[in-house]
Amino acid sequence: MKTQLFLCIVSLLISACSPTTITASSIPPTQIRTEQPASSPTSIIKPTTPPTALPSVPTIDSGVTTNVGCIPALTPAGFFPDGGRLLGFRENLIQIYDLKSHTIEVQFQMPGRVVKATLSPDGMMIAAGLEDFSVRLVRVSDQKETYTLKAHQGTISGLSFSPASDQLLTASEDSWVRIWSLDGQEVDAFQPGGADNLPSQVMGIGISSDWKKLATIPFVGWMKLWSLADHTLLGSFEGAIQGGYSFSQAAFSPDGQYLAQHLGAGGGYFSLWRIIDGKLLLRGENITTGVDFSSDGRYLAYGEMLPTGGGHVVVRTPDGRQLLYELTGPAGSLPAIPLFTPDGNLLVAVDYVSSALLAWSTTDGQLLSLGEVNCP
Repeated sequence: MKTQLFLCIVSLLISACSPTTITASSIPPTQIRTEQPASSPTSIIKPTTPPTALPSVPTIDSGVTTNVGCIPALTPAGFFPDGGRLLGFRENLIQIYDLKSHTIEVQFQMPGRVVKATLSPDGMMIAAGLEDFSVRLVRVSDQKETYTLKAHQGTISGLSFSPASDQLLTASEDSWVRIWSLDGQEVDAFQPGGADNLPSQVMGIGISSDWKKLATIPFVGWMKLWSLADHTLLGSFEGAIQGGYSFSQAAFSPDGQYLAQHLGAGGGYFSLWRIIDGKLLLRGENITTGVDFSSDGRYLAYGEMLPTGGGHVVVRTPDGRQLLYELTGPAGSLPAIPLFTPDGNLLVAVDYVSSALLAWSTTDGQLLSLGEVNCP
C-alpha cells in the first residue's frame, strides 16, 4: 500500500493522477502520519548568507533530452571505484553504464524484477534484491550469480557491503536485519525496534562509513541508531514525522558527525541531525526523493518534489548551513535518488518522469549532456 501511495503521489505531481485520488479517508489509519514540530524554531538552521549572495543556479538549456530511447533509463545504485562507471537497474536488468563513452558497458538479466541493488567497495561484487524477497550475489567480472540469499520474508529495503567487501548487510520490511559472508553464510541477525521498542518493518537504513553504526527507519516510530557490533541502541532521532514509507533512506556524513533521513515519497520529508547531541539541524518542507553525502565530505544532496510540479535536487554543505545549488533537469522532470561520484565532482539522479539519467557538475551546478547512446 505504501508503494502504491508513493507511485500515485509521483503521478499526481506529473499530472498523471487525478487531484482527488488521494484523500485521508482512503488511507488506512496506520498510514496517516502526524507531523511533529521540531524541538524549537531555532533548531532549523537557515542559510548563513542571503539568497542574493548564493551561487546562481544555471539556466538549463544544454540540449539534454528526456527521450529514453537514447538516454540511459536506469535507477542509479552505486559508482565503481574509478568513478567513470555507474551501476544501475531497471525492471529485471542490471546495467553498468560508462559515463565517459556514454555506453551501456554491461547488461544482464536477473530472474525477477530488481527492487534494490548495490556494489561492493572494491567493485568486484553486486548484490541485487528481487521482488521475490531474495538477494542475489553476482560477480562483476563474468556476471555469474555466486549465491542466493533467501532468509527474508518481505521486500528488501536496504543493502550494504562492508568496507572490506567481505560481508553484506541486508534489511527487509519483514523487520529483520541480517549480515552475511560472501559465501552465503548468515553471520548475524537482529530485529531493530520501532515504536515502544517493538519489532517493526524496516523501511530504510543507513550505515556509517566505518560500518560501526546502523540507522534504521521503522514503519512506526522514530529513526533509531544502533551499534552494529552488539545491537545496542545508541539513540532515537525525533523531530520529524514518525515512521517511514517504501524507499526510505538514511545517510551518514563521511566524518560521522551528521545523519540525514529521507522518509520515502508517501509523505516523508528530509531531516538532518547532528549525531553527538541529536539536535535537529534542518528539515525540508517538501516530499523528498533521496539523499546522499559526497564521500569527500564537501556536499549533502537531497531530492524534493515541488508543489507546483516536477522537482529539483538541493545541494548544501554537510551541516546544512549553506545552500549551494538547487539543481533542475529538463522542464517537468522529477530528479530522484541523487548519487555523487567518488570524487564528489559529479552528481547523478534518475528522472522519475522519463526514467532518464540526469547528471550535474558540482563545480558550477551545470546540467551535463550524457550523449546519444543506443539504450537496449
